[in-house]
Amino acid sequence: MRILLISLFIINQQVVFGQFEGNIWCFGDSILMKFDSVNNVSFNSCITSCYEPAASISDHNGNLLLYLSLDFFQAHNNGRLLNGSHQLVSGADSLMIDQTNSCGAILLPRPGSDSLYYFFHTTYYFPNYYRQLFFSEIDIEGNGGTVTKNQLLSLPIDTLTECIAAVRHGNGRDYWLLAHGSIDNKFYFYLVDSNGVTYSHQQAIGTSLLNTTPGLSSTIRFNSQGNSVCIVNSGGIIDVFDFDRCLGVLNNHVCIDSVANNLSEYYVSCSYSFDGNKLYISSETSIWQVDLNSAVPQLNLVYNIPSGYYIGHMQIGPDKKIYIPFGAHFSLGINYTDSINTRLSVINYPDSSGLLCDFVANAPDLYVGRNKRTRSSIPNLPNYQLGVLSGSICDPSLSIVDLNSSEQVSAIPNPAKDLIRFNFGDCTNGTITVCSIEGKVRWHGIYNGCLNVSDYIDGMYFVKYSCKTNKLYSRFVKE
Repeated sequence: MRILLISLFIINQQVVFGQFEGNIWCFGDSILMKFDSVNNVSFNSCITSCYEPAASISDHNGNLLLYLSLDFFQAHNNGRLLNGSHQLVSGADSLMIDQTNSCGAILLPRPGSDSLYYFFHTTYYFPNYYRQLFFSEIDIEGNGGTVTKNQLLSLPIDTLTECIAAVRHGNGRDYWLLAHGSIDNKFYFYLVDSNGVTYSHQQAIGTSLLNTTPGLSSTIRFNSQGNSVCIVNSGGIIDVFDFDRCLGVLNNHVCIDSVANNLSEYYVSCSYSFDGNKLYISSETSIWQVDLNSAVPQLNLVYNIPSGYYIGHMQIGPDKKIYIPFGAHFSLGINYTDSINTRLSVINYPDSSGLLCDFVANAPDLYVGRNKRTRSSIPNLPNYQLGVLSGSICDPSLSIVDLNSSEQVSAIPNPAKDLIRFNFGDCTNGTITVCSIEGKVRWHGIYNGCLNVSDYIDGMYFVKYSCKTNKLYSRFVKE
């Protein structure tokens, strides 16, 4: 048995995974929803009036740090960030975000820092539905917090859908930020690490949005394990993909509905059960369950909302339940309240099939407070507790590689200066993905017998080779 000792150039540091970063939600009309350490739910107040976008984040102990504050009567580019004391963060007013940007806001901690946070948000330009992606860097230390950077994130296209999503990188430290083009089938990936925010790569996969009406809303959601992602579109599209957290690559596309199918609805949101086996889809009027283990995943009706109301966005909570706000149509009055739009609905057992999921509309114990409307709003939250993808090529604890194991293939020469070849055996015409040790995808495409790495920066690279149902791995050093 031949063993290769590999230095991974990783500085030893203890990574503390979050326990309660997602335990306080600020959304709707001044609603503050708190999950305590044993997941009891209580309601209080915050300063916001969100129609759709919402974002909030707490520290490791569950103390509120930052949240998005909007004014319902100012539709465009009026976002503010408030701190846990409900005071304006210095420099965080008039942020470029729109009230109708569903899931268009998200807060992330900057990896490796205890005081820096990132606020990502999409903006909206009427009437051509032109959307861009911005981020702000916030230092929460001293004087209630300060914005240290506001920046437009560059992309190879001019416009996006309104939704963004984030997931932990397979190294358990960094994050992938995911956006989607508004007129194509391209996903755009940013790497969020201790060095900042960097555009990584794009991938064309899934159903194109070209034939949908520009400006229609979309929602992107990862499952709790981070290995599956769903995108729904109000033009009638439901796509599901597998996701590789190490490489930032989507594969195994499954179209559950598209504009070409008779099932097409005005889809609003999606959310996975905690075990990842069930997917819940909502339109403005209905909620469905999809069994992802089925040979042909289909929509199974869970609930139809009464006329005069609409179903908002869904979010899984730290208690593994899925929470759903209902809103009242404006025809009933902007300030209209009743038992439907002042109580959250809930799926108590999302892992269970059919009626056993126990959907409860307008749950009496989820009354948000007098004159507080839930609207369509709920926070866009990643799984902050998701850790290292154990045993993967980006697991920082792995420093010894057995090149004779069935999961590894040899790279010749290694180290390499220009051309390098891999012994993938009899499985030919597969797809190869190469990423740096920081997680940035360097190349992705069909392997044609060799790889030119002459313009690669010196260092360690990971290789994943996918052929039919096989997945093979390797590593090499560029010098």
